Amino acid sequence: MMSSSTMHVITSNAAFTEWAISGVTPGWLTAWLLSTGKKRVTHHHLEDESWQSLNGAQLFIGEASELMPIAMAHGRRLGANKHGGLQVIGADTQTLNNPERVFWHYPHQGHTMVLMPVGDVVSQRKAWLTCFAEVGGLLPVHITADAACDAARKITVEPGLYAHVDDVRGHHEALKVTVSYLNHQGFMPEEQLLALLSQHGWQINTAESCTAGSIAARIARVPGASAVLNGGWVTYSNAMKTEHLGVPASMIEQHGVVSEAVVLAMLQNISKPHTMAIAISGIAGPDGGSEAKPIGTVWAAITAPNIPARAFKLHLNGSRASIQAQAAMHVLAEACVRLMV
Repeated sequence: MMSSSTMHVITSNAAFTEWAISGVTPGWLTAWLLSTGKKRVTHHHLEDESWQSLNGAQLFIGEASELMPIAMAHGRRLGANKHGGLQVIGADTQTLNNPERVFWHYPHQGHTMVLMPVGDVVSQRKAWLTCFAEVGGLLPVHITADAACDAARKITVEPGLYAHVDDVRGHHEALKVTVSYLNHQGFMPEEQLLALLSQHGWQINTAESCTAGSIAARIARVPGASAVLNGGWVTYSNAMKTEHLGVPASMIEQHGVVSEAVVLAMLQNISKPHTMAIAISGIAGPDGGSEAKPIGTVWAAITAPNIPARAFKLHLNGSRASIQAQAAMHVLAEACVRLMV
């Protein structure tokens, strides 16, 4: 197979919609693909057909009906599979789930082509990444919320979270000790948290205000979440915090709803044996901020068996949606850190 330092991702509109639902960003996809040994990843829309002039390994993601013409453009013949659908004759096929489907890979002009039907591209990513991997397997993908990581190789996988990929396998042993890494396997924070909780045999409860359930939703996206995610409360209003979480109205009046005292009180009512608990309250904007508590101020608290309840404060920037996304990510990352200590 011809060696090429560039990897091209060609995505249909249907696949972009799927990414938005599943939380996959071009940044995450880029980081994972760089772990195959490629030096550069480019992204293209399937509909503009510019992919026909590209040179190098290519990953196509789209509906099965969109992928078949690509195989034909590569000179491949189509045939019927045992279920009555179409398959690419002579291509290697592998089965994926969520939903159950197959993807195809084959050489074309000396480069690897992978045709991936729309569906979960995250949980079984090793299957299709391996098709592109250089000799020696996949490289480490270092994940950190520390913006001080290697700036020359830093990839923003989502707001406030970064990745970089080494050129040498095992090089992470020599990484700067001043940078705190979540993991070296390219795990999303929710994937890592679910794995850590499973190792402890614990579940998780969440009480969310400014993130409106997105922390629990991110955990629920990961296959196997039902063994870990116990439940969540979206207590957006002050009244809901008082009625359902037992936060005294006088405490909210005295300290403000975005405060250390309030998130610790929220946390107390959802803390259970053998369970991690997370509580969060913040100001996502565009209004509601003040000089003392500007937009982007977020308080969160975490506790777990043998891990004392402790609150922490975030100062975030960006749009309302970006602040909400960053808050959820930072809390998930901090939960991982607490479990790794």
